[in-house]
Amino acid sequence: MLDSLLADPLLEDLSWSIMIVPPSGTPLLHDPDRLLRTASVGKLFLLTRTAELITEGSLDPAEELSRSTVEPVADSGLWQHLRTDTLPIADIATLIGAASDNWATNVLLRRVGLDSVQRLAATLCDGGSQLWDAVRDHRGPDQPETPARAAPGTS
Repeated sequence: MLDSLLADPLLEDLSWSIMIVPPSGTPLLHDPDRLLRTASVGKLFLLTRTAELITEGSLDPAEELSRSTVEPVADSGLWQHLRTDTLPIADIATLIGAASDNWATNVLLRRVGLDSVQRLAATLCDGGSQLWDAVRDHRGPDQPETPARAAPGTS
């Protein structure tokens, strides 16, 4: 099945990787260790680290955070359309998980810390999947070309 898909000429010039683990347990693979540009995988690392901090008691899910502490980010998400500038961490995490909210991601990332999220990602995915930066509308030459990279064989 995967071989016939890979033979499709429409896929010839695309960069992609895949790892499918069916119930039989024998994975179907195509370049599973290739790191690809992605944004939302990094959000999963952020949410996982946030859950850890809440569970260990060092982060209060009711703590209010203001979106005015970071640059506005459009594209995906709901907070850019809401009238309130502050939300509790639990609601911010919900916006990220439910709507892949970019502005909420950056607000929570500022509170949790990029280094903290990167340390967690390195323990979960030793093959290079990582959150490299906040989400940005425009990237400058001194910023990573993408917020995150991931490989299905490691993430």
